Amino acid sequence: MSGGFMGAAMPAQPGGYPGAAGVPPGGGWGSGGGGSAGARGVYVGRYEVVVDDKLRITVPAHWRSNVTGYDGQRGGFYLMPNEAAEMRLVAYPQEEMDIWAQRLMGLPHGHPEWEEIGRWSTSAEFCPIDRNGRLTIPQRLVDAIAIFPRETIVLFGVIRRFEICSLAMAPRDWDLSARDDD
Repeated sequence: MSGGFMGAAMPAQPGGYPGAAGVPPGGGWGSGGGGSAGARGVYVGRYEVVVDDKLRITVPAHWRSNVTGYDGQRGGFYLMPNEAAEMRLVAYPQEEMDIWAQRLMGLPHGHPEWEEIGRWSTSAEFCPIDRNGRLTIPQRLVDAIAIFPRETIVLFGVIRRFEICSLAMAPRDWDLSARDDD
């Protein structure tokens, strides 16, 4: 695992890894990421993108606009399999991971979360954003969600992170017209 996560893994939440059950790091929110409404750190919406021959995808500009590296340059995202939903990857902004690292450093080594943390940390990988706004998905993660070069895939926002999956595995849009507000 490389990148600026200080060599530490994230504490686990219910469901196996951070965010699996939608639980924010340490019960609070970080400051990373971009937002479609200009809100810092908010990932909303659904985007279809094509995986190129080098396994790169373009991250929407407003999602990557506030993700910066430690040197003030381009940052990136930590990608990992989504244990709560098969055939999906979760992308956490670099800044969000720093919050988890700080929380982890406050836990004693004998803490019950350490076993889950170890399992989780082996599956996470830092993927920097290149100057064209793309990130390269590592081959083992591409294999985990069964996507292929030149395939259209879906990126969908889940507030503090976004998820990546094939069109076939993408969640269906809610049918709000069928909702009864009475």
